[in-house]
Amino acid sequence: MKPFGRWLLASALALAAPAPRSAAQSADDPADQPADQPAAQPPPADQPPPQPAPQPAEYHPLVRPLSFNIGGEMSIPVGPTANRFDIGWGFTLGATFSPSRFWGIQGEYQFSYYGVRPGLLGLDGLSGYHYLHYFDLNFVGRPVTSDRFEIYVLAGPGLYYRRVAITQVTGVAVVPYCDPYLFICYNTAVPAESVIAARDAWGFGVDAGVGVAFGLVSTARLYLEARYHYVFGPEFTNAAGQSQRADGQYLPLVLGVKF
Repeated sequence: MKPFGRWLLASALALAAPAPRSAAQSADDPADQPADQPAAQPPPADQPPPQPAPQPAEYHPLVRPLSFNIGGEMSIPVGPTANRFDIGWGFTLGATFSPSRFWGIQGEYQFSYYGVRPGLLGLDGLSGYHYLHYFDLNFVGRPVTSDRFEIYVLAGPGLYYRRVAITQVTGVAVVPYCDPYLFICYNTAVPAESVIAARDAWGFGVDAGVGVAFGLVSTARLYLEARYHYVFGPEFTNAAGQSQRADGQYLPLVLGVKF
């Protein structure tokens, strides 16, 4: 065969051969897939989308599982107690355990100091002081909370220690006189100097109040609180045979910090 004929035959064979396939074309062709590999199936139309994994519960920015409070207070005697003692001043310390952002249990200690009003027991020169300690356990409810603001209520029982000291008197005698709020009850006239003493008593009591808290920083908040305390005191009998109780009432206003 002549050279031209051989070239013509080779060209015809090259044109008749199939073109090589790319890797992408081979991957798209089901015939080129392994026989044991199942084809991908689209998800059912009624299947809900996958849900994210639940995150652990977080406490409110103003509420922690365990928090502490410290504050200064102005304590106002209420009712008959106000006729014996001046407005007092003190401080309070406490801790609160909160299983939920909506409620908690608080334990608290408070101390307050009061002056004795002059003119009691019929003596113009009488002076003295009164102080109060208490330990209470309160339920705390938080009906309103937000990122920066909180309103709460609290109430519970307490154990109260009251001490009244008469430090000075002017006069020579005291007529029969019974004042349970001073823990003094005389059925006969006594020398004036006999009332110069300190007298005290423990008693059970209850309290209830309301407060507001404002977020200062992520770890502390300012709070303002008003609470009413009723203390059950000892019973005294005067010369007329009448019973009188030394029940005390106080209304402290507290400004402090919780952290």
